[in-house]
Amino acid sequence: MERLLMRDLIAWKANPDKKPLIVQGVRQCGKTFLIEEFGKQHYSDFVHYRFDKDTKIKEFFQDDLDPKRIIKDLGLARRKAIKPHETLIFLMK
Repeated sequence: MERLLMRDLIAWKANPDKKPLIVQGVRQCGKTFLIEEFGKQHYSDFVHYRFDKDTKIKEFFQDDLDPKRIIKDLGLARRKAIKPHETLIFLMK
């Protein structure tokens, strides 16, 4: 099962017209593990933001939803730039 899902994620990454990916499922089924492994194996940089652990992250999404500004702010928050096509951003509720 994990290999099938990983294959789907690899296909998503290869799509030049990809949109943000939403991963849903029941609790404790391995969603976070799968995304973390995918990020480590297929991206040179991986960052995991948890809204429940870092309340400052929520502020980045309150004023407007300008993706360039949000990505810049997320990079500033971690003190490392987020690079297109190199950094996988994992946002977790």
